[in-house]
Amino acid sequence: MKSGLEIIECSIVTAASNHNPTILNPDFLKRNKIVPEEWEIKKVLCTEVISQVAFGNGFVLTVEPKKIIFLENDPDRSTLPRLDEISIQYVKTLPHAAYTAVGVNFKGVVAFNHLDQARSWLLEELVASGPWKEIGNGIQSAGLTLVYLIRDAKLTLKMDPAEFQRAGEPSSRPVVLFDGNFNWDLPKENHSLALSRMEAIMKDWKEDRKSFSEVVETILLRR
Repeated sequence: MKSGLEIIECSIVTAASNHNPTILNPDFLKRNKIVPEEWEIKKVLCTEVISQVAFGNGFVLTVEPKKIIFLENDPDRSTLPRLDEISIQYVKTLPHAAYTAVGVNFKGVVAFNHLDQARSWLLEELVASGPWKEIGNGIQSAGLTLVYLIRDAKLTLKMDPAEFQRAGEPSSRPVVLFDGNFNWDLPKENHSLALSRMEAIMKDWKEDRKSFSEVVETILLRR
């Protein structure tokens, strides 16, 4: 198994109960200085149920009636650590939406030589021995979910064997995929407090990334 965690995706997701997807378009984003003028537009989708603007640098903004997703692909290779700035500016542009929760999410992979090795690592290192492993022909594969309380957020961490292929790579690689979600509910009775709380969470997303990496690296000590 190769050492080290590769973070392949970071995102901030806000729950908003009354959002209008049709407002999302490149002109709206650049006119309100949510994204830089020079960013190249790669793909635009605009409908009543979902709208999306994808940029050439891997940043994707998606709006649904009850959810807004700010996503940065391949952040370890990115030259723009601006996930917090963009999400905060978007919310400031639309402060009257009914924001109810916010999540900060990370996906990372650890590479193995073979997919069977990834499956075996999860089974042998993280699943205790017992008769549940011997039913039928035995457990063939496992996916695990762990839930932590870190600072004042719930971290849900899922682990699964998978195949991963980064853009530009000639073939996929066998990995264990680590999918982490930090989640906060926002105050419902006080809209101003909800907005300030959400902005603080967005500003601290790099601390969440650090916590995610530390949790995964601790689990990897079982190698």
